[in-house]
Amino acid sequence: MDDFVWFYGASLEALRNGMTMTALGKLQRALTYLLRYFLVKNKILLRKPLPDERTLAQLQKSSVPKELISLVKDMYEKKVGIKSLLMKTREVYQKVTEQHLWLGQVPI
Repeated sequence: MDDFVWFYGASLEALRNGMTMTALGKLQRALTYLLRYFLVKNKILLRKPLPDERTLAQLQKSSVPKELISLVKDMYEKKVGIKSLLMKTREVYQKVTEQHLWLGQVPI
């Protein structure tokens, strides 16, 4: 989860510096690490890590939290803004890692 923490922090820093596209890229990478963490932890085999229609359908049939699937969809469909994605990522991170305290200390 160190990689997730690093990319999430890099995304926040890029957003503070006005680099929205860089922030989205870093957040996308952090989300990939979060999804991978959950899949490995729960021994879920995924067809491929890219969020196409078949993979999302496979995720929905698995035990992956609905919030994480929704976040993946929102990220790749670019339906919401970067700040709401950051807040939603924080909430999903806390749920997936069972209330890990690190992100509770990071200001947004």
